[in-house]
Amino acid sequence: MGENGLHSYIHNEDKLKLYQIFLSHIQGKELNSFSQPLFRYGHYISKSIISGRFQRDYLLNDNLEATAQAVLQDKIVSNGIETTVDSLIDLFDSMRRPMSSLDRSGMERIYPYYGAASLMDYVDDYIFDGIYGLLGEDGTVMDDNGYPTMQYVWGKFWVNNHAHIFQGKNGYSTEMVYLILKKTVVRNAVTGAVQLKINQENLRKLPVIVPCDDDLTELNALIGKVFLTIRENRTEIEQLANLKDILLAKMMTSSR
Repeated sequence: MGENGLHSYIHNEDKLKLYQIFLSHIQGKELNSFSQPLFRYGHYISKSIISGRFQRDYLLNDNLEATAQAVLQDKIVSNGIETTVDSLIDLFDSMRRPMSSLDRSGMERIYPYYGAASLMDYVDDYIFDGIYGLLGEDGTVMDDNGYPTMQYVWGKFWVNNHAHIFQGKNGYSTEMVYLILKKTVVRNAVTGAVQLKINQENLRKLPVIVPCDDDLTELNALIGKVFLTIRENRTEIEQLANLKDILLAKMMTSSR
């Protein structure tokens, strides 16, 4: 592929096809013949396309979640009812297993390993497979405004014992519960002066305002579509990050 053809491909073709064709060049037998163009265009792609896609997808996801939250809160304000978290979630905390950094150090990095507030590492096995919400149990449990530390996760992954893991129930999707909890002040559920903690009992008893039953089907459908797009965008981010890592490694090799 010549320079003009490659530039046309970059500007006119879908980014996932771009990912696929470069991956085939990098991993296939054509590497030697493409090493110098790969070096030049890999640098161009890493800076001009990948970084731009990162920013776009992160911003888009923030805006999508904010839009879903606004629609949900509008329904809650106009026709909300009070209940407790226990009526909204199934907890899977008994399945969690902590893993020390020493245990993780020799593992192949395949599946995400989540802690109370964030992705901490990758490991070679998983406990959960599906769509779940995480809420910080101890350590980092809330922000300065009293809102809980939340993560929305899916696929195959591992969770340590510092985050509650849940799915929605009784007509409330996991995504809806995630949004509801993100706007629920949990300060009264927190114990501990030094090591902050939200135990299961206090989490279950926490009062929340939720939309009425008549609105659940419509809201679940709308929120579900939004979060499907969020998942797709985050998958693209991971693919682009992988592409960037491969390109940088190959550029380093080809420049020696």
